[in-house]
Amino acid sequence: KQSKQTVLAYIEDGVASLAVSEGGGYLLIGGNNGKLLVYDFATQMLSSYLGHATRLTELVAASANFPYIISGDTTGAIRTWPAPLQTTRVAIKTAAPMFKALLLPNNGPLVATGPTGTLPWYTRDGTSGSLEGHDSSHMIIAASPTESRFAMYGTADQIEVWSFEPNSIKHHELKLAQSAVRYVTYTSDGAYLVSGSRDGTITQWSNDGTFHRDLASIREPVEFLRSVPGTDALVVGGASRTLWLLTRAGLVQLGHEADRMTYTACSNDGRWFAVGTFRGLVRLYDLSSRESSVILAAETWIDSIAFSPDNKSLVVATKNKIVSLNIPALSARQTSGNKAASWHEIDLSARNLAFSPDSEWLAVVCDHGDVWFYRRRDNHWVYLSVGTAKVGFGKFSDDGALFSASDSSGRALLINMKANEFN
Repeated sequence: KQSKQTVLAYIEDGVASLAVSEGGGYLLIGGNNGKLLVYDFATQMLSSYLGHATRLTELVAASANFPYIISGDTTGAIRTWPAPLQTTRVAIKTAAPMFKALLLPNNGPLVATGPTGTLPWYTRDGTSGSLEGHDSSHMIIAASPTESRFAMYGTADQIEVWSFEPNSIKHHELKLAQSAVRYVTYTSDGAYLVSGSRDGTITQWSNDGTFHRDLASIREPVEFLRSVPGTDALVVGGASRTLWLLTRAGLVQLGHEADRMTYTACSNDGRWFAVGTFRGLVRLYDLSSRESSVILAAETWIDSIAFSPDNKSLVVATKNKIVSLNIPALSARQTSGNKAASWHEIDLSARNLAFSPDSEWLAVVCDHGDVWFYRRRDNHWVYLSVGTAKVGFGKFSDDGALFSASDSSGRALLINMKANEFN
């Protein structure tokens, strides 16, 4: 009988030395190339330390009397390193690549999506499991903003809905009447699920699937739906790059973009709608007046846009910069049609932006396992390296205590925002 083997780490040019910490908490791995790796058995995190140029011959783990790692190489160089932090934990690990991992609201679990027929999940108390019966062709996830409920869909005419109830997990499917689904979202209060189809029909569904009604049609494929916070309104994007505002009064045209839209977002107060394009323009729409103006012209496409929950800042990520704009200043310039100037700009290549619910922290997710956290009140930055794989998405829990991220290697990570590094 063969036992299952797990590869903890891989180091180029081979392993030169090994050491284990007191109590077996973590493993030190020294490479022939001078690289030092530290694998934490509790969090399943692998940290990399660079500084030596030749083979590592000696490794000493940190102890209660000396809280630093010691390493020595063939040239006689000796270095000390801080012990690994336990800020980040690998909550879910899959053999296949991971599409996205989301922390569901209302103290819900972390759910990971991928190309298989199961959906692994992990709760804050360490309980884990998987949802069976998932259609692997449904690769896109849409989560409720208020409940531990989410929908999954693909390019067919079905939507699967999962709900974590207090004592059970419920699952049902919705079927569109005439056309394939293109986009799914929830209303801002989580009371309904809304789908947009290939033929342009926008349909509202009850959470239990027993009721649905068609709200409107844009008569072209729906590219996206955005719920307007604090209202039952929706911003609808069509395949022709036309924007629509759907309210109880009906469907009205909001605007039209000349270039392909790469990212869109609504402000938390429901007043503003921002659009980023492939050519690097950011246009801000006033949803009450339906007026708009270009507030940023970047040199490259727009990767991500985030409004702060306190409605004071709009942060934009381009290919190689992050630009932060002051929304009150934008409000004054919006009416005059002038472009607004950024009050803060840094050189950083980000793929995803997210604010904490209290607007205290801005998380900047980058390629190659880099996550930056910016504390707005005192301009303080915290840097975490969570590996070397591409991290494409990150989100705070609804209480701000955790930050979840997922990477292309099949890991869903939980970062403890109450750790000492963030104090």
